[in-house]
Amino acid sequence: MSVEITPADGNIFADLGLPDAEEWQHKTKLLAAIIRILRERQLTQTQAAKIAGIKQPEVSNLLHGKLEGFSIERLIRILAALGYEVVVQVRPTERLQRPAGAGCPEGAIAGSASGVEPPTEAAA
Repeated sequence: MSVEITPADGNIFADLGLPDAEEWQHKTKLLAAIIRILRERQLTQTQAAKIAGIKQPEVSNLLHGKLEGFSIERLIRILAALGYEVVVQVRPTERLQRPAGAGCPEGAIAGSASGVEPPTEAAA
């Protein structure tokens, strides 16, 4: 019996072929931070709901990994209410990363698949 092993790319949702895989990946990272913070602070669901500005059943859903109804923006607002900021990092994808001093390959477009250009030095 032969078993085929496919290496993971770091996003289980993409590996499973799920739609919106990147969004789910980001949501789960934010959720993990929320759960960690609530556990560290030993907050009850009612206390957490009051601080986060959401209802207790929604806290329960989060603690059980149920992300339906929670956008990335909403999860970020919950983290902000808990006293945390979310920092977004812009960097080239692994396939575009080059050694220091190397530019983009000929014909490559700087930015991401979303079409958003990274900030230029003048804009920074």
